Amino acid sequence: MPIDVGSTASRGDVFDASGRPLKGGRVKVPHHFTTAGDGTSEIDPDAVARKVEQILTEFAGRPVAGRIRGVALDTFASSLVGVAEDRGAMTPCFTYADSRYANQVIQLRRELDELEVQQRTGCRLHTSYLTPRLRWLRDTEPDTFGAVRHWMSLGEYVWLRLLGVTATGTSTAAWTGMLNRRTGDWDAELLNACGVSVERLSEIRNPDRPIDDVDQAVGDRWPALASAVWFPPIADGFSSNVWRRGTG
Repeated sequence: MPIDVGSTASRGDVFDASGRPLKGGRVKVPHHFTTAGDGTSEIDPDAVARKVEQILTEFAGRPVAGRIRGVALDTFASSLVGVAEDRGAMTPCFTYADSRYANQVIQLRRELDELEVQQRTGCRLHTSYLTPRLRWLRDTEPDTFGAVRHWMSLGEYVWLRLLGVTATGTSTAAWTGMLNRRTGDWDAELLNACGVSVERLSEIRNPDRPIDDVDQAVGDRWPALASAVWFPPIADGFSSNVWRRGTG
């Protein structure tokens, strides 16, 4: 069962092993970004978690639910949520479209070799990526920045709230602009540049490594999904390309 959190809605459906949608129809729950003239582009991460929860509840109640063997989640890329020790959100979800970090991009381009950063990560220094976003938060909201226990994507946060555990898919990590493609780990220079330790980021997992230790309450709440495998969140561009390749 794939769930997609896009810019305008969250959607879910169920497909068979050959990629054909099963009877019952897609579930779609609309949402929207909060925007402002200063470049703000945010969404409430808890509202999104509730919408994904609604989708799961809908499919868990259908006759086909007992046959669901895997649940996958993708979200729009390059999102960021600051999470507290109690696993609640301390910040809104900052989206890929938020552009308030232009000054931090300029600072980073003065401090770092941007071409070398691009060689290591595949990404240039840009407001869509997390290094300038995290530095902006450190500069403008130092108390909040210091109190955040974990920084994660929207998909990671949704799984944390619903499953009690989380990890980040490799494609999601790549879209942060902070994944060292040579090592497959978080890039040390960029972590240092924005003042975030690796312990405050999620473990990176390829799609063949599902999320372990899902909270027992998940099976209690959705018995039909109790035996399903839960996959780490991926970026929507990756899932779109997988789908097109599989159906082309």
